[in-house]
Amino acid sequence: MQAIESTTTPSHSFRVAAGGLSDAARLSIMDRVLADTVIAVKRYFPIIGFIAISTICPALPVRAETVQPIPDAVWAAMQGKSYHADIKGCAQRADLVLLTVPYWDYSGKSKTGQLIVNASVGKDVLDIFKTLYTDKSYVFERVELIDKYGGNDRASMTANNTSAYNCRTVSGTSRLSSHARGLAIDINPFTNPYVWKEGTSPPGATAYDTLRERQAAKNKPGMILRKSAVVKAFKSKGWKWGGEWSLIKDYQHFSADGK
Repeated sequence: MQAIESTTTPSHSFRVAAGGLSDAARLSIMDRVLADTVIAVKRYFPIIGFIAISTICPALPVRAETVQPIPDAVWAAMQGKSYHADIKGCAQRADLVLLTVPYWDYSGKSKTGQLIVNASVGKDVLDIFKTLYTDKSYVFERVELIDKYGGNDRASMTANNTSAYNCRTVSGTSRLSSHARGLAIDINPFTNPYVWKEGTSPPGATAYDTLRERQAAKNKPGMILRKSAVVKAFKSKGWKWGGEWSLIKDYQHFSADGK
């Protein structure tokens, strides 16, 4: 850092400092200068910094954090899966953005996932994931576009996959889901099932469908309870949690419109 902020260039500083030293000492100085340079570049030029770190120090985890329009290849893959032209009222391509988010998985590994959400909430959702990642306060089993599961909500839930946009109706009704507008996210849905009078969804998640069971499993990775960091993070952006609904409990569900 000091070498960058001084009037002497890093390369010149290295030549002066290294004069008369052994090869091992020179390499040690070079390592320190290189590390300081990468840190400084990352600080003052973030985009270049990410490239520098991934190129020079590939062993370090790289946090990809982006909000972008839906790429052609992604939009093509969504057809007939998470997007259905014959379902009226769903958010369209121009309404949506693709997020690339950092997260910690159930085994404690740094991962990168993708979500599609409404452009109006893209920055907020990215901020939420960045906070949870930086604080290491919540984990996700996987964060993949639901198109990998053919747009099938049950398949995605059974895989405990965190997903967002899906042009579909609310289960058992003709009403559009908030997911169809890109305003809802289902998080670790097997660990945090949807519970209503007809039963539990996904069906295999009955071990986590009562409050007593959930409190007993409070230390299970991905479990969402009232005081969980993920609830706090979403509420800080004005989102609502389905685990606080009265008639049904949708423990996996967070929505910007409260639906």
